[in-house]
Amino acid sequence: MKIKTVAVDEIVVGPRFRKDAGDIDGLADSIRELGLLHPVVITTDLRLIAGCRRLQACKRLGWKSVPVRLLDLGHIVDGEFAENVARKDFTVSEIAAIVKELRPRVEAEARERRRTGLGKRWKGSSVVETCPDRPAGKTRDIIARYVGLSGRSLDKIEAITQAAEANPERYGSLKDEMDRSGKAGRVNRLYLQLRHLQEADAARQHVPVEDDEVRLFHCDFRHLVQHVGPATARLVLADPPWGRDALALWPEIAACAETMLSEGGVLAALPPIMCLPEVIAAIGQRLQYRWTLALFRGDPCPLVQGTQIANGWRPVLLYARGRCQELRIRDAVGYSRATWQKKFHPWEQDPDELSYLIERLTQAGECVVDLFGGSFVGAVVSRRLGRRYYGCDTDAGCVDIGRKRVGDTPVHSS
Repeated sequence: MKIKTVAVDEIVVGPRFRKDAGDIDGLADSIRELGLLHPVVITTDLRLIAGCRRLQACKRLGWKSVPVRLLDLGHIVDGEFAENVARKDFTVSEIAAIVKELRPRVEAEARERRRTGLGKRWKGSSVVETCPDRPAGKTRDIIARYVGLSGRSLDKIEAITQAAEANPERYGSLKDEMDRSGKAGRVNRLYLQLRHLQEADAARQHVPVEDDEVRLFHCDFRHLVQHVGPATARLVLADPPWGRDALALWPEIAACAETMLSEGGVLAALPPIMCLPEVIAAIGQRLQYRWTLALFRGDPCPLVQGTQIANGWRPVLLYARGRCQELRIRDAVGYSRATWQKKFHPWEQDPDELSYLIERLTQAGECVVDLFGGSFVGAVVSRRLGRRYYGCDTDAGCVDIGRKRVGDTPVHSS
């Protein structure tokens, strides 16, 4: 798509959803130093689609004209908008702005098809297209195909963009990171972060219910022993951040587990599979190895970073303090995750997996300690199963979410 130059005063700026333009001076300084890396996006009749802040910064610099990308919305609806052009020339949030302009046109066409009876009709057991020159499907999916995305990806992009426009101080960094990455594939991770922040904001308004059986703390796992006490836990859960940066935590995780576990208690460690040798060596200095479980999640198998290995399972290492009772547990467990989706945390655990571990490695009334609470699925499961629970996280938003989730979970009744 060619870049053209248009006089600043000729660009028509309509009502904008975002009222706070943010740091225009800082943006102007960046444009002065580096130039306008992303041209403003306008329609063929010179209406602004995306780049309001960039346009304001250019005006502040005294520019009389700006580079723009001219977008013919009619051509897009007619299918004259190549998917590779969209991905190459526009930032992800600009695609969201283009979609916002497209939506009224596509919805109007859909209404017209319904009014005139065009679209689909049944012939025997088959569906026949009576309007083959227009794409079929939901309006969302039609629009997504115009810009080379899936409908779900488009929903997530729009959610991030709208949140950033409504509250740039809280969510603006997510949109900026989405644009910097330039890859729609990163959108899912950022969308999960958005959901986490929004859930934390909502949970902060919740008054937590005091419960001596399930206690959550905003602290580092190394400080949790001050609240739990030594030789208290029957089960310690350890699922720290993945990656080699977190390898240094495992010796301290093993030391904390050794202190907190009662005689015969079990540490269930969920390490990254690429770091198994280092984790096994670290825990083995403190606790006795018992077994390795394999969790098969049924997901599409992703490639392990830096390899061509498609990973379809997750290990759970079981270590005991002292003499351990006989384990009554299967070491290969598969789950279907078709009905479960992450909502509260980007690395949220499947509740079925933790239910399996907690139910089989503890008994009612015994204590579970969770060193990395995250979304506090462990707390919810423990309350439901009638276990005592102590958990922590360094993210105050996670603790707020966890306390609300615990309050919303029915108390176990024997």
